[in-house]
Amino acid sequence: MLAAGAGYYYLARGEALQLYKILLNQVQRGHADEEVLLWLVGAAQRLGKHEELRDTVETYLEEYEAPRLRAVYSGSLPPHRLRLREARRAAAALKDELTLYFLGSEMRDTDMLLEALRLAEKSGSTYAAIRNANALGIALSQKGRLLEAHHYKRYAYDLLQSERLVDPIARLTTANSYLYSGLLLGNPEPGLAEELSAFVNQHALGSWWRAAMTTIIEYSWTRGDLEGARNKLDRLWGRTARKDRALIAPFTAHALRSWGEPDRALDLAREAVTFSHEGGGFARAQAETALGIALFGKQKEASLEHLEKARGIFSKISVEPPCKLKFYLAAALHAMGRPEESQSILREVSPLATALHDSALQLFLPPDALPLLNRGTKLNLSFLGGCRALLEGTPLELRLSYAEILALLALHPSGLSLGELAAMYRDSVSLSTVKSALSRLREIVPLASKPYRIAVAWSADFVRLLELVRDKMVAQALDLYQGPLLPRSAAPGIEEQRAVIEETLRAAVLDRGDSPQVFNLAERLGDDLEVWEAARDRLLPGDSRRVIANAQVRRLQKDYGIG
Repeated sequence: MLAAGAGYYYLARGEALQLYKILLNQVQRGHADEEVLLWLVGAAQRLGKHEELRDTVETYLEEYEAPRLRAVYSGSLPPHRLRLREARRAAAALKDELTLYFLGSEMRDTDMLLEALRLAEKSGSTYAAIRNANALGIALSQKGRLLEAHHYKRYAYDLLQSERLVDPIARLTTANSYLYSGLLLGNPEPGLAEELSAFVNQHALGSWWRAAMTTIIEYSWTRGDLEGARNKLDRLWGRTARKDRALIAPFTAHALRSWGEPDRALDLAREAVTFSHEGGGFARAQAETALGIALFGKQKEASLEHLEKARGIFSKISVEPPCKLKFYLAAALHAMGRPEESQSILREVSPLATALHDSALQLFLPPDALPLLNRGTKLNLSFLGGCRALLEGTPLELRLSYAEILALLALHPSGLSLGELAAMYRDSVSLSTVKSALSRLREIVPLASKPYRIAVAWSADFVRLLELVRDKMVAQALDLYQGPLLPRSAAPGIEEQRAVIEETLRAAVLDRGDSPQVFNLAERLGDDLEVWEAARDRLLPGDSRRVIANAQVRRLQKDYGIG
């Protein structure tokens, strides 16, 4: 009966508990065989009881080859380092929709998963087709083939809806995967987000629930609802068992760092490292990744050390490092003056980096590392708090006067006449002087004339900051703000735009930012009494940052002769 479809019948209707009780009774009465055990494990997974069956399954597999049971076993019960070996052994003994699904998922082999999907469709098992189509979509996503992935995930979701399956695992994983696919392409379906949110409020299903929660958080994040995202992240962390926190630590550290809470990101990453010592290599690698992410931008050498350690652990357990680790590792190597190694890492994730929608980039790497991707741009200007420029990945040594011209042209992408540029460039400067400077700059950076403008695809952090504020992505804009626009410049046009950028960001943070963001802004602006007062008033009593804000308010009031 199980082989003929009874197992799928029970699971598809959400009756995992009934199936579990029936099959456990069979095993306890000594009637354990391959079909009974594999469906018992499947039912137990949905109840969070599968690890209790490890000894029983391993004892059986020592005596029998049982390829289908071995395939199911490979997906959840052995240590990570043994999963691929067991999946290969299962598929070598029998190639069907189940064994090829587990091996293809482990190897991220899209051809194998496509064959597994075909076999599921040929057998008439819609349930298996949904599972295998979704797995194929996930594997395609990991290779950066996002549009193809989206099609297969939508196919799986449509099958799920047409069959009206109520299995919570099938519904949760399929809806989650389809929504995440839309996020990466920049077109998530709001109705799907609402469906998934309602579902996670009704069910708590271990790793599947955690995966769905991260997608819901990312949906809120990309929509600009950072308060909602933060509340959901608190719920996710609080409801995740101590032994599993290392598994979500990289996601948590990256989110908090991106939202302007680097201290909390570091605190939770260190907690994850402590707890990971009880787990296996995968947990330790995830915890080290989180610590490297949390330290990024604060302690460059330490960040790189932990990220490289994480990559080494993944290699030892034969697990492909996650893309987020690779993105951060590339950024850390670049920050340490090792651009060739950085570009080598980026080439590994190039398909994904190219396919990601702009709104999804923030889910993988910090805004200050975005220029590394060269998203079709050849010239990258980083003029907030300094004067750094890359042309096709190569650093440029720019005079301040050249940087001023590039900044003014970037702020006026439709172009400037020679007279307009001169008025913004220097007080009482001759047109011939400006024309001469443009001629020398053209030898370094391609420029067009009539009107003057940058003649290659470009990006600029100061322009991006204003775009983020317009899109109500305040936390990302604040993270991008490393200081005033070209701080040493006295050009009239630069001084004017410097004030515009600072006031735009200031107003956005005071209007929509939460207390950590206001405090971070106060630190970056330094002597802005109003912002320090806002930080003091919004921080809760007992928060150590409130003591700092109080001290700064008193200092500035004294300096300004107030009070």
